[in-house]
Amino acid sequence: MFVDSHHGHVISANLILSRPCLIELFSRGTKFTRAFLSILSIEEAIDKALKKFVNKQEELLGVQGILSEWKAEFLLFVLKRTRASSVVQTFSDSSLSVPLGGLDHLKSLQRSLVVTYMDKCSNNFVCVCKKFYVSSAFSELNSPVGTYVISNLAQSDILKSHLSFNKAHKFNGVKCGLCLPFLCAVQKFHKNPIKPRFICAASSISLTEVSKWPSSFFKAMFPVVNGLWVSKLKKADVPCDSS
Repeated sequence: MFVDSHHGHVISANLILSRPCLIELFSRGTKFTRAFLSILSIEEAIDKALKKFVNKQEELLGVQGILSEWKAEFLLFVLKRTRASSVVQTFSDSSLSVPLGGLDHLKSLQRSLVVTYMDKCSNNFVCVCKKFYVSSAFSELNSPVGTYVISNLAQSDILKSHLSFNKAHKFNGVKCGLCLPFLCAVQKFHKNPIKPRFICAASSISLTEVSKWPSSFFKAMFPVVNGLWVSKLKKADVPCDSS
């Protein structure tokens, strides 16, 4: 019923879940994460986010230390609120926790299926045959296009070279993680046949700060490129909604 006719494997966004706890868990959406029940964990996360915000603002202003007093006062205010009994109770809300039995049944489901999401429509879950998912990943890695290159170096040696690269090009290596990126895939249901879209996860890895640079560059260039396209389309008498 859920086998894709082209690939001969399960690739479905309509997989029926018989367990109520799984239905409840999946209804939380693809962005759902387990709540931090530890107040200390909450305070550490807020402190980390506050430091990041202050550093960014001071960098934009070109002045260091001017927000130190505000940061200390704001953090003190937050700590008083998080340690208040009325606030602690809100973090025990069932909507922030995993339904009873949900994780066990999810692990059981993941023995044969990979749970991912739909490309261009990321609020929808997709269940993919694990064998097909792994096979697709190997095909991508061994593609003759040459996107990926096999390395004979040990992981520790690769990480050392990344650290040297970060220092040489003045990327903040302190913020980088001590692990390599991994390959994952979402499913393109808008294609016929359905195709995987491969993503190289670059969050908290050795080259995270490096990956942010081209992302920031393209983001800054987008208005310019968009303006060029609008101008070109108008000259060709192509209807365009952009001004």
